[in-house]
Amino acid sequence: VNPSLPLCKELVTLGWRVEYLGVAPFKSAIENTGATFHDRDHICAELGISDVTAMFYKTLEEYDDPGAKMWALNFGSIAAEKLLPVYLSFLRHHSPHLVVYCQVSY
Repeated sequence: VNPSLPLCKELVTLGWRVEYLGVAPFKSAIENTGATFHDRDHICAELGISDVTAMFYKTLEEYDDPGAKMWALNFGSIAAEKLLPVYLSFLRHHSPHLVVYCQVSY
């Protein structure tokens, strides 16, 4: 999240409306940039993913690769497939002109 905060602040300074889909521990830091915070876990729960962390680990187990746990950071793109409907719903609702996505903070 942290590398995106200066970008958010600059976009807000330039007059962009910034909608930030993030996690609760970063809410204050995100809002301090001038962006509007949206709780990823709350939005996921509304769409059937009640625990994103548990979903991530369950997906990791389903992948059935002994080395997968060692490469968990790179595994995010596979788990992100399950989050894609959430992201698409969020984007359709907000109709952004620009999307910045960080796969590490999925």
